[in-house]
Amino acid sequence: MTDPLAIAEALLSLPTVPFLEDLTAGFCVDFAAERGLDASRDAAGNVLVKSGAANGLPPLVLVAHLDHPGFVVTSVDAGQVSLEFRGGVRPVGDIAGTPVDVFRPGEVDRAGRARLTAAELRPDGSLTGATAELLEGEAGAGDLAMWGFPGWSIDDGRITVRVCDDLLGVAAILACLDRVPEPAVPVWGLFTRAEEDGLLGAFEAARLGTVPSNASVVSLECSKALPEAPQGAGVIVRVGDRMSVFDNGLTEALRAAAERAGVPYRRKLMDGGVCEATVFSALGYRASGLAVPLGNYHNAADAGEGIAPETVLVDDWLAEVELLVSLATSGLPPTLDGLPENLASRAARARELLGADDA
Repeated sequence: MTDPLAIAEALLSLPTVPFLEDLTAGFCVDFAAERGLDASRDAAGNVLVKSGAANGLPPLVLVAHLDHPGFVVTSVDAGQVSLEFRGGVRPVGDIAGTPVDVFRPGEVDRAGRARLTAAELRPDGSLTGATAELLEGEAGAGDLAMWGFPGWSIDDGRITVRVCDDLLGVAAILACLDRVPEPAVPVWGLFTRAEEDGLLGAFEAARLGTVPSNASVVSLECSKALPEAPQGAGVIVRVGDRMSVFDNGLTEALRAAAERAGVPYRRKLMDGGVCEATVFSALGYRASGLAVPLGNYHNAADAGEGIAPETVLVDDWLAEVELLVSLATSGLPPTLDGLPENLASRAARARELLGADDA
């Protein structure tokens, strides 16, 4: 069994942007192979890792995405680098001077470092591209570039890195699969591509039948911390996102798993963004979500202006891992329809004391 933080460190250190997720996808496949778990990639490139016996029960599918907003190099001319931005971020203020690290596709080590000289923004303030000055090393068309922050750093109980969203979700699922080799129900990890470019991998996973229609789907995200869901509150049992409200029965099962695990949690609507549970809900799946409160969402600084590393509290993330372990160990209730247990007991008491159906 591997320390969950060691899994996170190895994964978060890998560069990734939408459509260039080969390293993070390969990490998941190799992780599964080392533990004798079945791993495959569907026609869209999503990774599916299966754990548990095929006992006829619908699978519990834990979903997280392999990408993070970042740049792709479109051209280089005399040390001037043109960059296309993939994903969404609305930085405040002038971000010229911000460093970026350049990586060859499929390579872990940095190939070069550059510094932004100008940013290209839409009318709504979202970043679409930039130009940069190459300071050291090399850059070429097709390379990916990420903000020049550490791939892994922990200080005073806080993970502070270039990418938390959503590689910490991927790491939480892998940690759960590592710790529960024989889950009570089939537990699958679905690791999707191009989420930051419009939830594309999730749509294809549904269309291709990668996720069966009878599955219970739980989306894991690093979601923008909110006043009612601050960092330090533990894991968030997510009742919905900016676009939809999730399945009540499955959400209650997540809350019950948090209670069994004895971890700090809150049950909240996290409307700072949209997660993949919305896709699966809209397509007819039973879906809900978990989140850990995220600082500097998509690298836009919470305090002041400019670009900053994303942050997650270690204890919040470990609470999410423990909740997943509790869920995988105990399984889902026999039925997720109808009244949850805490309301069913009250309904029975109402019938006993008021006897409305005996009149």
